[in-house]
Amino acid sequence: MQKLQMNIYIELEVLRRELEGRLLVGLNLKLKKHRVFLGSRESIFDAALKKKISPGVIFMKDTNSTKEYIKIYKDIIKLGFKIVSQDEEGGYIDDSFNLYSKLRHLDGESFNYIEKYFCWGKRDKDYLEKHFSNKCKYIITGSPRIELCKPSMKMSNEKFAENYNLKKKYIFFTIQTPILFARSFPERMKLKLVNLLDDENRNEINEKKYEDECIGILVLNKFIELILFLLKNLIDYDIIVRIHPSADEQNFLDLISFDHPRLRIISDGFMSEFINHSEIVIQNSCTGALEAFIAEKPVISFIPKIKINATEKMDNFPNRIGVKLTDSKEILNFIKTPIRNFSESEEIKNRIYTDKSSHELIAENINNIEINSKSSSAKFNYTFKKSYIYLILKNNLKKIFSKYFNYKFTDNSSRYIKFYRDFNFENLSTVLNNIKKKRINSDYNSCEIKMINDSIFEIKKKN
Repeated sequence: MQKLQMNIYIELEVLRRELEGRLLVGLNLKLKKHRVFLGSRESIFDAALKKKISPGVIFMKDTNSTKEYIKIYKDIIKLGFKIVSQDEEGGYIDDSFNLYSKLRHLDGESFNYIEKYFCWGKRDKDYLEKHFSNKCKYIITGSPRIELCKPSMKMSNEKFAENYNLKKKYIFFTIQTPILFARSFPERMKLKLVNLLDDENRNEINEKKYEDECIGILVLNKFIELILFLLKNLIDYDIIVRIHPSADEQNFLDLISFDHPRLRIISDGFMSEFINHSEIVIQNSCTGALEAFIAEKPVISFIPKIKINATEKMDNFPNRIGVKLTDSKEILNFIKTPIRNFSESEEIKNRIYTDKSSHELIAENINNIEINSKSSSAKFNYTFKKSYIYLILKNNLKKIFSKYFNYKFTDNSSRYIKFYRDFNFENLSTVLNNIKKKRINSDYNSCEIKMINDSIFEIKKKN
């Protein structure tokens, strides 16, 4: 029996982190003859609640259990939509999945409304099945983000070098310290303190957060010292530095305040691709350690000596994946004769499923869902342009109110502004073309992007 066409709505938030993997899922679903839309949660939920789009499957990127979203889930399910999800954060680098789940899933009420949840591996599946609703099907699929790290998924060296104008082999740094984030430390502290859990002690949280911030600043300083040292003593390599997607690139440039022909600071492209074409990855407490392991690259866990005791903080899963080195000369010698550390292989298998194609497994599980709708119409009215203008006006009003009335506003604009900046036809088409260059599936070459508005696009078949 021929499967009926459905509308699939795939949520995006941090494009530089999740666009490529979720686009892969969408491409596979398009080959199954569904209508596939990708874009912001706000645009998808707005259109669903206003009955502007036909009922279909909504593929979320987390399991938000706040009261606001629980009400939305109830309303859209009544309208005939079904919800599936995979958490793009995953919790795979956290040693305590219990603690991660408490912070991320809250009371887990959202699982009562999610039809299928796609697990990164055995660890999260076992935990979620034990602690949350049995109405949801917990399915091990692995993550398309991690799948893209496999050597078999990378584009050719020639095409990659051409894409990014690379002339030399390079050492890849991934730097995650919060001091670089677009949100300032006071903003991040306020978000934490106004959302304290009942069993959390405010004084203990304050002490930990302040200490973590100090450690992050001191480690960043050591990273900069290491980069300068390698530029001077490792002339056969370029140095490429990738900062966190939530970070402000200019913050890092200001802290370095120097130029060098063999140093590049990047924020475009996807980390998996840069890791796959690197010689060695240098990191501290970063997801890049796991991605580099999947890519079969040597990993250095840089654990510098600093003036604060950071032993406990540095003893984490990403750092255990790499070879732990503390100073510049050790690292220089390692680069000349690199080795890989396999001590965490079994735990990696427990946390991350990689045996089969993740994006194909997720697409197949979505394809098997039944939607009771004969229509495939879709009209999206919500746009980030309107939201962006509103945010600009709000920020200007903030300054006036703060100056003359001493009134304080919360600030959540950076995420919206980054999304609006990156969500354009040129950028999205570049990502699609890069996927095609990887030759994952030749049938994906028949697909193209059609912009619906500034927060939604549709995957179409070429005429």
